[in-house]
Amino acid sequence: MSKRLLTDVIVESTGMPASRAGVLAADIIGAIRDEIISTGRFTLPEFGGFVVRETKAHTALNPRTG
Repeated sequence: MSKRLLTDVIVESTGMPASRAGVLAADIIGAIRDEIISTGRFTLPEFGGFVVRETKAHTALNPRTG
């Protein structure tokens, strides 16, 4: 999902001017980012949750180049 798509949905749903909808979309994205940074997770009802996980580093081999 892009900021532009979110802005377009806000404009179509509310009739809000595109400039104000862009600011609203940026605020929504910022709030989601801040929530993930502060708690490590974010949940959208009826969609799902996002969780930050630590994974171990690994060395991979590209089969094409060897």
